[in-house]
Amino acid sequence: MHPRSALYICYFGLREPLVQTQVLPYLRFLANEGWKIQLLTFESGWPEGYPDQDLDKAELQASGIDWSARSYNTSHSLLAKLWDIAGGVVSARRIARKNRVRIIHGRAHVGTAIACLAAFLTRRKVLFDIRGFNPEEYVDSGHWPAGGLKFRLLKFSERVMVRFVSGFVILTQMGREHFFSDVTHESVDGESLYYLPDGRPIQVIPCCVDLQRFHLNAKDALIKDQLKSEMQLGHTERIVAHVGALGGLYPVDRILSVFTELYRDNPKTGFLILCQNNTSLIRNQYVERGLPLANLWIGKVLPEEVPRYLSMADWGLSLKRSGYSQFSCSPTKIPEYLLAGLPVLASQGIGDTDHLLIKNQVGVIFDAFDEDSIRASIEQMNALSEDSGLQARCMETAVREFDLNTIGGPRYAIVYAEMTRQ
Repeated sequence: MHPRSALYICYFGLREPLVQTQVLPYLRFLANEGWKIQLLTFESGWPEGYPDQDLDKAELQASGIDWSARSYNTSHSLLAKLWDIAGGVVSARRIARKNRVRIIHGRAHVGTAIACLAAFLTRRKVLFDIRGFNPEEYVDSGHWPAGGLKFRLLKFSERVMVRFVSGFVILTQMGREHFFSDVTHESVDGESLYYLPDGRPIQVIPCCVDLQRFHLNAKDALIKDQLKSEMQLGHTERIVAHVGALGGLYPVDRILSVFTELYRDNPKTGFLILCQNNTSLIRNQYVERGLPLANLWIGKVLPEEVPRYLSMADWGLSLKRSGYSQFSCSPTKIPEYLLAGLPVLASQGIGDTDHLLIKNQVGVIFDAFDEDSIRASIEQMNALSEDSGLQARCMETAVREFDLNTIGGPRYAIVYAEMTRQ
């Protein structure tokens, strides 16, 4: 086996925003650190529906990443997922042997299931990258019934994988404390590396951001006014941004309840929604609440465009349903807001967000969603926004806690090195 060769298995498509911002930057960092990286993704309509695959392959090779792909079955049936897993195992086994891979890195539960089966056949080590408590998340989002067959199968698979793998990555300290209650000690290098009684490492790595994406001067008055005019929000005095999905764990009703109170607080509040969903539902409900369409801009944007849009906002909004599944949630939007100089209005109980915002005085936490609680949170945000040092503190917090090149990338390199030393 090659001493510094790894296969990363991701059960998403290469061009998914999540892969562009939360997979490829880490892999490029590891490649720059001397790791020979193989990447396996699952693509809808592969290969006929992906005409630019040669261009993407060449671009990744230039970054030190060799990319392979399989077709993704769009059916949500259990049989379809098992078929994808079986095909993934065949590809992962071939890639691991051909490239003398040392570590098979599984992203989330499905990626790790493929990694474990391939590793069992090739005697490789597996890194379980826990991107949230997936079984509970399907229940909390309303996709699966609690205790249903799919839930029980995924929980059983999770228990088997936890026993089999050689190391772990988890997004939050809160998640680590709940999922790994038997941690025996912490390393002395200050890199959030922990160990189970059998010596297997656990690394805590939040969703980080490549600072190079946020190269704009977020509060340059001329740039901001130009952008607001382009978006037809020039008449507003305060813009509140929401980035990310809508529906399920991201409750539209709560988002609109906050919008309503923000509008009552200041009728010149503009609302900026950047998402990948069908936007007609929230637009219709927004109008039904009596909110003016002139104050709303909603649409789909590419990941690389997010910093530009956020540069004209004043506050960032992060609302998600709380529950056990959210103890291990690290919303990517939080560091993006902070890097853009925006304080964050966030819901309670989402990973390490409460502690982060309160400790650094860069946001306010909702403790409930009745009118009085929302109004009180807005008043706190208004007071916080009067702080002349707020913008700089937001950016400093993001750099200190979420810089991919000083936090995320190095921590992956450390856990990789630890697993090769085992």
